[in-house]
Amino acid sequence: MPEDSVVYEVEDVARILKMHRRSVYRLIEEQGLPAANLGTGRRPRYRVRKEDFEAWLSERAKK
Repeated sequence: MPEDSVVYEVEDVARILKMHRRSVYRLIEEQGLPAANLGTGRRPRYRVRKEDFEAWLSERAKK
């Protein structure tokens, strides 16, 4: 990943989409929003690359 890539946390995606944080977790876990889990154990710490997020949004808009 290039050093200048923008990476969102779950809270950032929630703010952009104007939804609750838990809804973003559902998008990741059930609806294919691409994210990397940097957490360990039971607590996920997802990060979403801006490019992946925008591509996912664009694909969803086509449906």
